[in-house]
Formats: sequence, structure tokens, C-alpha cells
Amino acid sequence: TGLDVAGALLADNEDLPVIMVTGKGNERIAAEALTLGITNYVIKDNLDIYLALHPAAVQSALARARERKKQRATEAQFRESEARWRRMFEDSATGMVLGEMDGKIAEANPAFCGMLGYTETEMKDLSVIDLTHPDDREGMLKRRRAYAEGKADFFPLDKRYIHKDGHAVWVHGTASLIRDAEGEPRYVLGQLQDVTGQKKSEELLRVAVESMPEGFLYFDADDRLAVVNSKIADIYPLAADVFVLGVSYEKCMRTGVERGQWGPDGDQDEEEWIQERLAYHYDPKGTFEFKPPRRALHTGRGEENARRRHRRRSHRYHRIEADRTRTARGPR
Repeated sequence: TGLDVAGALLADNEDLPVIMVTGKGNERIAAEALTLGITNYVIKDNLDIYLALHPAAVQSALARARERKKQRATEAQFRESEARWRRMFEDSATGMVLGEMDGKIAEANPAFCGMLGYTETEMKDLSVIDLTHPDDREGMLKRRRAYAEGKADFFPLDKRYIHKDGHAVWVHGTASLIRDAEGEPRYVLGQLQDVTGQKKSEELLRVAVESMPEGFLYFDADDRLAVVNSKIADIYPLAADVFVLGVSYEKCMRTGVERGQWGPDGDQDEEEWIQERLAYHYDPKGTFEFKPPRRALHTGRGEENARRRHRRRSHRYHRIEADRTRTARGPR
């Protein structure tokens, strides 16, 4: 029968445009034809009407076939993309967690589960709020509110989770908002690295640096202040507030000059003096450290020099050490 032929054709190619033409209308056959996937069903009992409708039926069948083919290609691309995402999600060494807007965990990959000591099944019964360290929950809730209010789609993360056995796990990474087809917030994707060991090392370094009898500053490869102890504020009181993590060496130098903490000798130009210190600081063959002088504010001579500096903005500076005060000519 015509239905059998059409079924065989469509079995080999679902996207093949098929028009079934019959001499007399039959609702049962028409229904079966459409169920098989036949594109159009045309009755030719009236030749004039048939000839008038036939070209349009052919064009419609071809257009629908092209649309079906395009749709199937899109679906195949989507399945391929989903498979790639799933493979990346499951195999990634980075912890990944997909949370709903209320904090409930929709999915968590093996790396994230292992990071916190839970199975995947256990993880789905928890929420991001449950797992977050109590001291960090307020920050997490603020980020969630920002997502919901449309104020942000992305945040860097540096926070603590609670491991299943109770200890804190420091993580560093990102949290990205995922919207649905209507543009409404749907999920938050966290991509996280366990930096607990690094944090412990940083704390040990902080304690060691803080216990030093001298002031200590360390600038990283990007020339940003990475480590500083509290004694610096005692040594350089006029510039104490500038020594914050992330500040550049140049900013420290210029602020100290502006406030009279240190500066050039005699009549040397301030900018020339600053550029000399910057050149020394950036010398790849030299040491990468902060070496401004320390102003003597606790002796009569130091106080006199401070007064003179505010008058002339050009003076001799001093270096303060734990047991004595001496005049110095600056970093060499």
C-alpha cells in the first residue's frame, strides 16, 4: 500500500519530504499517514483544485523537511555539547558545584565531593548554606541577593567550607550565575580549588613575619605589597596607612615623600630622588625589597628636621632602628 511504501522511505530517512496523493479522501488513511511522518496528504478528486494546490504542497513539504533537518542538527549539537560538559564536569580536578537559587545543591562533581568528604548522594541532600563556614555565610547570602536583584552575574571566591569531619576547608575560585531561557536567575556554578594548605602556609608566614623585631615588607613579582608586619607602622608613622596589601612600591615612596616621612638630601629634586629609588628597586640584578630611610622622630634633631621638611620639602632623612638613631643617605 501507499502507507507501506511511505513507511519504508521514512524508515531510511526521517527528514525525507513525502507527499501522499490519493484519489479519494479517507480520514483513517490521512491520520495514519500523518502519524508515519508524511509531510502532506493531498486528494486529487478535483483535478483543477489538485493542480492548484500541488505546487504549494511540494514547497511546504520541502520547507518542513529543511526545518526538521535544521532542528535535528541543533538537537545533535546540544547533545554533543551536553556530553562534553558532563565529561568536563565529572572528570575535572577542579571542584564544581551547581546550586539552585535557594542554595540547594543540584549537582556536585567528584572533585568537590571529595574535597568535603561527602558522597554525591549525600551532597544532594545538603545546601551550599549548610556547607559554608558560619563566619562566611553572610558574605554568601549577600552574593545570592546580588544575583537575585540583577546586580551581578559573577564573583571571585575566597571562602571556607566545613568538611564532613568538621574541619575548615579554604577554597579559592569563582561563582557564576546561570540564567534560564527567560533570563531569570536559575543556578549558581561554583568552580573551586582547595587552598587549605596554602592558607596554612600563609598563616605560618604571617606569624613568623609578625614576630620579627624589625619592620618587614615584601613586594611580589607584580610589584604589589604581599607581606607586611605591624612594626612598619611604628617605624614609619607618617606613612603608616599606605602600607596595605596590594599597594605598589611607587605609591609607598611617593606618599612618604608627600608626608615628610623621607625624601632627598639638600636641594636634590624630589622627582629625581624618587626615580633613583624606583630604578634601584626595579633593578633585576638587585634585591626586590623596600628600602626607604626611617625618619628619626624621637630626638631633637629628628624633630627639627621634620619641621624643616614641612617648610622646604627638601631635607636630610633618618633611619630609626630598635636601639639607636642614625642619619642615613637613603637606599643604596
